[in-house]
Amino acid sequence: MDFSEELVKDFLSEAFELIDSFEKNLLVLENEPANEKSINEIFRIIHTIKGGSATVGFNEIKDFTHLFEDVLDMVRKKKLIISKEHITNFLRCKDEIEKMLSTREKGEIYSSEKIKELTFFLQSLKAPGQTELKNIKREVKGTKVETEDYLSKSKLTNFEISTISEVIAKGKNVFVICYDLNEKYEMRDVAAFQIYALLKDVSEILKVEPDLNQLETKFFKSVCYVVITDKTENDIREKTFLSEMIDELHILKVTKEVLGSFSETNIKKAMKESDVINEEKTKEENKRAISTIRIESWKVDELLNLMGELVITRAALSDINERFDKLDGLFKNILKSFLSGVMKFKLDDDHRKNEEKNLSLLDGFEELFQIFDFFKETVQKLSRISSSLQENVMNLRMVPVQTIFSRFPRLIRDMCEKMNKDVELFIEGGETEIDKSMVDDVFDPLLHIIRNSLDHGIETEEERIKLGKPPRGKISLKAYHEGDSIVIEESDDGKGIDFESIRRKAIENKLLPLEVINKMSQKELLALIFLPGFSTARKVTEVSGRGVGMDVVKRKIEEMGGNVSFYTARNKGSRIVIRLPLTLAIIQGLLVEIDDIYYFIPIASIEETIIVSDSDFKEINGKKMIFLRENLIPVVFLEEFFYQKKSSIKEIEKKYCVIVKSKDKNSGFIVNNVIGEQDVVIKPLNSKLVKPRGISAATIIGNGDIAFIIDVDRVIALSAGR
Repeated sequence: MDFSEELVKDFLSEAFELIDSFEKNLLVLENEPANEKSINEIFRIIHTIKGGSATVGFNEIKDFTHLFEDVLDMVRKKKLIISKEHITNFLRCKDEIEKMLSTREKGEIYSSEKIKELTFFLQSLKAPGQTELKNIKREVKGTKVETEDYLSKSKLTNFEISTISEVIAKGKNVFVICYDLNEKYEMRDVAAFQIYALLKDVSEILKVEPDLNQLETKFFKSVCYVVITDKTENDIREKTFLSEMIDELHILKVTKEVLGSFSETNIKKAMKESDVINEEKTKEENKRAISTIRIESWKVDELLNLMGELVITRAALSDINERFDKLDGLFKNILKSFLSGVMKFKLDDDHRKNEEKNLSLLDGFEELFQIFDFFKETVQKLSRISSSLQENVMNLRMVPVQTIFSRFPRLIRDMCEKMNKDVELFIEGGETEIDKSMVDDVFDPLLHIIRNSLDHGIETEEERIKLGKPPRGKISLKAYHEGDSIVIEESDDGKGIDFESIRRKAIENKLLPLEVINKMSQKELLALIFLPGFSTARKVTEVSGRGVGMDVVKRKIEEMGGNVSFYTARNKGSRIVIRLPLTLAIIQGLLVEIDDIYYFIPIASIEETIIVSDSDFKEINGKKMIFLRENLIPVVFLEEFFYQKKSSIKEIEKKYCVIVKSKDKNSGFIVNNVIGEQDVVIKPLNSKLVKPRGISAATIIGNGDIAFIIDVDRVIALSAGR
């Protein structure tokens, strides 16, 4: 059977979201095995995936999740006490389901030995036993009197009655089974589907009333099933009666005599009632508003590109508006006497014609000034609307940082098992939003950092107890907004950094001359951790020790326009702070001019802009510095930096100095001219064609010229000879 591509796509999208939630709830159960909310949630998730996979014909997923659902049902009913071993294997089941979904996404079918192993494991848990039969021997109401009532509830059509007659003639059993469901049951909304699944194991279900679509929309107290089976009435009772879910169970065996007594009048009545229910259902569906929609990411990216073009066009119009404003002032100043009527131009020798021409010219100027004013108002209105549109489009790309953080509980659990450590992860600020394009790029650096915390930072339980620490280690992930940046902090309560170990490793690797290393401060030693190939691990493990880690973190974060800071205290722990721009698409920048070329300095890096003179400069160790509020700040003449020529700025009495901040230190950038703040649409440069020194990207400004975006950290590092 072929299913629409859209239906399959919707199922897969929802299934991937559900499977992430499944892992999160399963890890909660590891610490709180009796957490009913998480137990019910993982059952609901697997049930939903099972139903969806059956709908789109993914039978391998349906079969596996059906078995998994049965086991989780045992957990839910407290027939199976969940252990750490169960959690480990359930996580493996989750991984296999995810692989099945990913393979289906590629249009293929997944199979592996692991599936067979896990199927055997689940089957071993689902050992045959006697089902609890509390209150099962209730007296069934309505033997003769209510026979027609049960059939009425089932709302059989003439065709269905004919089918049942043929089945009975072949010697098979047909039952109408009506369940009165417990309204107080915690998962009452899926109770009817649970019964459906149980019945499907022992029978062929001919009809459900209300139908499955109706049952998905709301809870019905009474649900009837018409089934064809080889089983007996008692078999069905034992299989499907769940005391906590069902108040009453009524089973009617359908015979030819029973069918004969079911009149056409009752059939019509039943069908009429069904039409009323369907009509109510349609009205209810029409009332429901759609609160969310799924949009493919490329559509959002395309919208953002168009938004970028709009920002560039807005800048061009603003530039034209400024020029019109200058012309407006110029005309009004030069033509002041003419416009006030004090003087007139001699445009014709004929006095009358000269008067007419002057009057026409005056009207023309007045209309021109009105056009200037109208254009100014229109540009201001367009600027307000486009700014609001820009903000909303940018928000479309923002996702909670929890999408990154949620991957780590499972990873930490698995790594702790390998390293025989006990660590608890604390997450704060998961709702903080980050640009979707940065999600995958941020994950790898964070993974390296957490691995280092687990391997180098957190001690073993025995070591922690000796140090007077709790046996269980602690790793924290925290996110928050700070100005135009998002800050992600990772911290642990481990042993911290051993500075002497770094010093010994630096000497061993001959990173610097011995006398230099011996004089290095703790802060300078800490900076060595970010060098490629540097590692203090004594042995190579699966997790670390190969010298691949913090240098990757630093490089990745800097590629995204961010920076990394490291703080540590011996036997108290370490903290790593990552600062990133809120978005990689549109930023705010200060437009400056250097040697007649336009450049942008990101606003997020700027502290202030000042004017300095020659007397403010001091030369220390061959480097130019300025005093700013009793602080000595190094300066970079950008004309010299970019064009390797003696700066003409030095000949100017007063100079613009943009004070920028990098790694908690201030520096000054000397520029020819400061133009003003603008929104900057980032256009990446092709690094294969050109590798500009100190430039991170480019953009187009209002007059159509290209402007380069300065990489503040890189310029400072290169100027300092680092």
